[in-house]
Amino acid sequence: VYRRNEKIKGFYRFYSPYFKERLVSAILYVVNVKRISSMSNQLKTIRKKLKKKQIQLLAYYWQRDIGEKIFEPHYHAILIIPRIRIELFNVLFEGKNKSGAKAELCQDLERFTNYLNGKEFFAPFRKRNNSVSRKLLNPPIILN
Repeated sequence: VYRRNEKIKGFYRFYSPYFKERLVSAILYVVNVKRISSMSNQLKTIRKKLKKKQIQLLAYYWQRDIGEKIFEPHYHAILIIPRIRIELFNVLFEGKNKSGAKAELCQDLERFTNYLNGKEFFAPFRKRNNSVSRKLLNPPIILN
């Protein structure tokens, strides 16, 4: 639990100033564990989708847990990208997808990271229960 909480805190500390200055957008992503082969494959799919619109995935954090209502294992992920408008987000994540994943633009990064900090996580034997990007990239500088 301690290592997971430190990962989330580090992730939040790094991106919070950029988020407050509206230089980055955070996408909250939830997908059922049974619907995808692995989170790394899901991230590859997301990267391809973003790349088609010339958007770079700056960083991510994900963790597994069990839902409190339905009791199904699922992944929660925070994806950090350069700032986008809601219209572009809707184009990227509109319609149904094969995995049944749900995505939304984050309104309060601190609240969601605190939510993840308090969650009980789970992982099958010898599998990861959370992960963070190896590199936390700065957003591109926009010159007016």
